[in-house]
Amino acid sequence: MLELIPSFVTILFGVGALGLALRGYVRREQGLIIGAFALHLFAALAQVFITRDYYGYGDMLTFFRHGGVVADGMREDFWAFAPDAVALLFQQQTAHFGWLDESSPATATMYGIGSWLNYLTQGSLYAACLLVAIGSFFGKLAMFRAFRPLFPERLHRRLIVGMMWMPSTVFWSSGILKESIAMIGLGAATYGLVRLTDPSKSRLNAIIVLGVGAVIMGLVKTYILGPFAIAAGAWYYWQRGLRLSGGKALTLRPFHFVVAMALAMGVVIGIGQIFPRYALDNLVDEASRLQEVGQRVTGDSSYALSDSAPTSAAGQLAMAPLALLTALARPFIFEANNIMALVSALEMSFVLGLLLLALYRRGGRESWQVIMRSPPLIFALIFVLLFALGVGLTTTNMGTLSRYRIPMMPFYMMLLFALLPARAPRRPVRLRRQRLNARPESPRQAPHRS
Repeated sequence: MLELIPSFVTILFGVGALGLALRGYVRREQGLIIGAFALHLFAALAQVFITRDYYGYGDMLTFFRHGGVVADGMREDFWAFAPDAVALLFQQQTAHFGWLDESSPATATMYGIGSWLNYLTQGSLYAACLLVAIGSFFGKLAMFRAFRPLFPERLHRRLIVGMMWMPSTVFWSSGILKESIAMIGLGAATYGLVRLTDPSKSRLNAIIVLGVGAVIMGLVKTYILGPFAIAAGAWYYWQRGLRLSGGKALTLRPFHFVVAMALAMGVVIGIGQIFPRYALDNLVDEASRLQEVGQRVTGDSSYALSDSAPTSAAGQLAMAPLALLTALARPFIFEANNIMALVSALEMSFVLGLLLLALYRRGGRESWQVIMRSPPLIFALIFVLLFALGVGLTTTNMGTLSRYRIPMMPFYMMLLFALLPARAPRRPVRLRRQRLNARPESPRQAPHRS
């Protein structure tokens, strides 16, 4: 009963918010959005059952239980302990919980989030996960709402499926995990970025939403900001270039290129100043360290890209093709050794099939032309490749690979569904018409002369 009432109230809150959000969508879109909402609620319940009742351990339980200590203090004296919960959120020193301050910055933020969730839900893990799942769902819905006007109507339902229905994205973003919180921030930042590129929208509101999303991502998954900033700079450059060229083939615009790259590099350097772990000078060392840690940990789902962890930038770049393949397509079916891995393998087989089908139907050259004419697809391509490279180089376990790559999956699916034609070309009919058009006309019979 203690779990049931807060969970029921949380679901009612989510349903009410969903009812307001559905305005402006056509009926077919509404059905898919409601289905995605239900999937997120189910995934939240599954997260609790699998993590707490089946395995009995996990990051989610650690965040919630440690945060529960702060929440208990807030229930006794809110004004005395609430500042500690806020301090944990922003990775600052607390007055009463020094043992929590010793955690890594992102983990401290998760303890802060866990404390507020524990306090608001009266200690109900089910209600807390449902609340996070609802927030993650609306983050993805914000992505779709932002991109929806930029694509033809025939792609809208595909985008909903790609952004909000993929199993790994739904499951791993529906618990008290860093990836779930990052998806909320990524959705807000993407919505703000798209609105910022639209001259008809309020720039101030767009900047605020973009800033809030960036702060959320920076607190829990800092490395998302680098690919996001570079991809956003590319969007700005492509959009300005296409606008000045009248939609024709993009030509180099030095001023806009310099502005875009300066903005992107400024954000990347700023990230390194705030979070030294992700500074440009430390990226190679950090990747090498994570690879070495992964090589020491053995298990059925562990893998390694090489026998030893390269310590130079050239050595890391040499593994880039394999890292991209790993992040964009693995695990393969034959690599699955449990139910979770099998589901992930089936999902990535579907994704790989979509990629091959799109390339088969359009061809490589036409696919590239479609991307080059669309700033949103340029953004998606650059973000996916950079993020996949980072995840592929630093992840050494198939289970965590499925979880770590979910921030790129909505953009990956958007890219694939945009490249996939609405229907397969009718090659036999087209070829027959070409033959008929190429056949020379029969000469007219000359008039008979007597």
